[in-house]
Amino acid sequence: MVHSSLVSSLFLLAAAATSTALTLPDPLFATYWGQSTEQSLSSYCALGYFNVISIGFVSGFGATDFAFATDGCTATATSGSCSSLGAEIQKCQAAGVKILISYGGATKFDCGSDGCTGDYYFATEAQATAAATQAWEMFFNSGTVTSGVARPFGKGVVLDGIDLDIEMTATGDGQDPQLHYDTFANALKSLDSNIIVSGSPECQYGSLGSNPLAGAVTTASLDFLFVQFFNNAKCNVASSNFAAAFAFWASQAAANPNGATRVLLGLPGTASAALSTANYYLTPAEALGNVSALRAAYPNAHVGVGVWDAAASQTGNWAKSVAAGLTNLPAVSSVASGTVALSTGSVVGNATSAKGKTSSGSAVKTGSTTSGSVTTGTGASQQAAVSASATAASPASMIDVSPSMLVATLLAVVIVGAF
Repeated sequence: MVHSSLVSSLFLLAAAATSTALTLPDPLFATYWGQSTEQSLSSYCALGYFNVISIGFVSGFGATDFAFATDGCTATATSGSCSSLGAEIQKCQAAGVKILISYGGATKFDCGSDGCTGDYYFATEAQATAAATQAWEMFFNSGTVTSGVARPFGKGVVLDGIDLDIEMTATGDGQDPQLHYDTFANALKSLDSNIIVSGSPECQYGSLGSNPLAGAVTTASLDFLFVQFFNNAKCNVASSNFAAAFAFWASQAAANPNGATRVLLGLPGTASAALSTANYYLTPAEALGNVSALRAAYPNAHVGVGVWDAAASQTGNWAKSVAAGLTNLPAVSSVASGTVALSTGSVVGNATSAKGKTSSGSAVKTGSTTSGSVTTGTGASQQAAVSASATAASPASMIDVSPSMLVATLLAVVIVGAF
């Protein structure tokens, strides 16, 4: 006969198989809000263009201040209230938009003499775990609020996730901000697997420049990457390295322990939303052409679009046009091969800065099995051709084992074993 402990284990496994998993729309269209003179958060949600909006930025991990350059919202981990913004968040969620809180943006490592503040690294795993617990208490705990921990958006407001906009590596202080981002993300997921955790790295990697999130992508449970293919002369959308850079991030995403990390093509909503000395702008048609080609080349990445930022994306109906085009994209295929033509914009100047924080005006964004060759042209009409051969399993091509089927199979094992 089957031992009772085995039966118990099988029933526990069956119960786990029926639990609700985190699901995200495909394709994703994400943006940032909170760093410009903008309309209300809920007004952007009501447009129906975006399915993810990240509020930025929290000034640091742990018990530190955070403030947004809008709505006069300022609070700390232990005091302060942004309840008016909490009502806006709930309106967005009712409209089906996922709302994330973003840690990062401009840091003391990026800004130098500009006076930006914020610590975006963990010295120990214990610090990372403690910060994750605190973030959960502040933004996600729908139960009893722990004494001494603020709920800045109101006790009844539960956010959908956290974004890690960690762009630059620390210099001069002996700290390595690449440490323990995975611990932070995984600790959040252990508290609630339905918390969305995203990363927003700049596009550089390896010989193109150090990147604090490059390694963490393969060890942290991330749901999507908003990769910034602008404000970086070495790997932006008009660079000869663009195709190789995208291939790198797609391969990192494929190795993520979460198993389904999306990759978003991060772009500015207008030329002026990026650095004033450079133009990393793509028209809606160019952006959609790239996304369509990349989805075919990297089906498991479920490529979508990320735009900086909500206000800038309204210029010339950029977001409206992109959103309409995304709804018409074909579903990703399990097998893709051939030549992928990527349309790219023009670049003037040379800059590698990170996002800037402003209290008024526009916020300027400052600051897998694929192989093949890259050929490029020059100027505004530059074309990058990626000869790619990608083979990957998508949900449509995998054997469909539903929770109920798994339960039935497990019970059959128990019954057969009992005799």
